[in-house]
Amino acid sequence: FVDLISVNLFDSLAGVEKKLDFIHSLWPDRAVFIGQWGDETAGGTQRDPALTRDYIRGFVALVRQRPYVVGVSFWAFADYRSRWPGAGTDADGYRHLGALTRERKVRPTYAVLREEFSPAVIREFAAETSDSPEAPLKAAVRVQSRGDFPSYELRDYEVRWHVLDAAGTSLFHDSKSIDLLRPGEERAIEFQCPAAVRLGATAMRVEVVRPTGFITTDS
Repeated sequence: FVDLISVNLFDSLAGVEKKLDFIHSLWPDRAVFIGQWGDETAGGTQRDPALTRDYIRGFVALVRQRPYVVGVSFWAFADYRSRWPGAGTDADGYRHLGALTRERKVRPTYAVLREEFSPAVIREFAAETSDSPEAPLKAAVRVQSRGDFPSYELRDYEVRWHVLDAAGTSLFHDSKSIDLLRPGEERAIEFQCPAAVRLGATAMRVEVVRPTGFITTDS
């Protein structure tokens, strides 16, 4: 009698795939939301980061193949204190399952979560080279709004370009806004900086930024 099937899934990737297909076979006309999921099978995010990163990528890949899954909520954002006495609660009273520690220090899995859940993807980022030292430094960026998952309209996003020296210090930066980018659509953006800047430049970075200021993806 519900419009939305909500389920928690803590299992191997093969187990998750089997359970999702079984749920869909029972309610083929219903959307599914995964309220909790995470790599408890590998002992949590702080046990083996490499295994957890592979698990996250594999899990999201399964979701992208199943359009009836409308959303997922990773468990957990940060370590949390728990009175649960079972497995997973350490002697300090915390469950160390977070992408961040209780002090909000970033674990390696945070980066892969940010990448996989970014609604924007940088499809191309390249600099235009020139033999002339008097030529301005140019860069071309191609940004796409995901068409699979997560997928929604991008409004008022911003693309930022940084030109860096050998120490990582920004020599020049510029930004351009994206008014609207619908799922699956792409936008080509070009940047340019004065020739004088290129003399000390050794690297570049491009960022896609939400209206809130959060960097959703970079390259």
